[in-house]
Amino acid sequence: MNRSYLGITLAIILSTSHRAYASGGMFGAFFGPDEDFVCYTSIHKNFFLAIFAAVFLAGLFAWSRFRLKSRTAKELAQQKSVIEEQNKDILDSIRYASRLQNALEPDIHLVNRILPESFFLLRPRDIVGGDFYFVEECKGKIIVAAIDCTGHGVPGAFLTFIGHNALRNALDKATALDAAVILELMNTEVKRSLGQQRPENELNDGMEVGLCIFDQATGKLNYAGAGTSLYLSKNGEVAELKAAKCSVGSIQEHVMAPPPSHQIDLQKGDAFFMASDGITDQFGGPQGKKFQRERLRKLLEEISGEKMSKQKQIIAERITEWMKGNTQTDDMLLVGVKY
Repeated sequence: MNRSYLGITLAIILSTSHRAYASGGMFGAFFGPDEDFVCYTSIHKNFFLAIFAAVFLAGLFAWSRFRLKSRTAKELAQQKSVIEEQNKDILDSIRYASRLQNALEPDIHLVNRILPESFFLLRPRDIVGGDFYFVEECKGKIIVAAIDCTGHGVPGAFLTFIGHNALRNALDKATALDAAVILELMNTEVKRSLGQQRPENELNDGMEVGLCIFDQATGKLNYAGAGTSLYLSKNGEVAELKAAKCSVGSIQEHVMAPPPSHQIDLQKGDAFFMASDGITDQFGGPQGKKFQRERLRKLLEEISGEKMSKQKQIIAERITEWMKGNTQTDDMLLVGVKY
């Protein structure tokens, strides 16, 4: 309601009331000629004036509220537009970072050539993540690693580049291909990259690594695990070879030695698997519990007779079914290789 319109209206009413009151002495006349009028006491006149004043103030208040709401709505719309633009810029940057992180993945043609019966199931919780896998030929053998960096999202993604670089440098420096030796060299590289040798540095991040050196010619498998276990499938049965309770990088005063190295003889049809805890720690199922390592082991046992591509499909479906009604809590990685 326009403030000037209300003021003019009130002034006319007050002027009319005053003239009528003046012509009638102590009584006022409204809405009639002098010879035929209805009289009201001054109390009634004041009552009507109070009503008019109340209407005016209510209109003024409503108008002020309308102006305030309009201004607030405009400011909120502007802020929303700014936030949406900032979010778009951030998401565009993260999506581009995802492209860079995907460049770390092994060449699919190389993988299909050297490991035709294998699969790699990777599900970042966000657009980028802290889990990655590594496959490469080295000195006549095949290096297969499953690596779970601290955290997820952007911080985890930063660590994947450090972990990838550390593993490559360790392979270059190693005089002999031994999984435990390579993990120890990786540990030194990661600590150096993160400056963890400096006492004032409080950055205590690292990564859990399962590392396999596979000799296809002989069927020998050399494994060492820092926090990432190995699942070994033989004749339809799956056994878990537990990893050492340590990580690559981070400050671990309780760890006195690198993870031990295990030598395993594989027969044709045997398979090995490594998984990050993003799968085993995922909440779901009818009671909202963790998936757990034992459930994963039984699932691998159940589908051991299937081709590796089919196993990947079944595992992905089971995890999705398990998660119904629950959000993904961490990055997920599962590596499977059949001899």
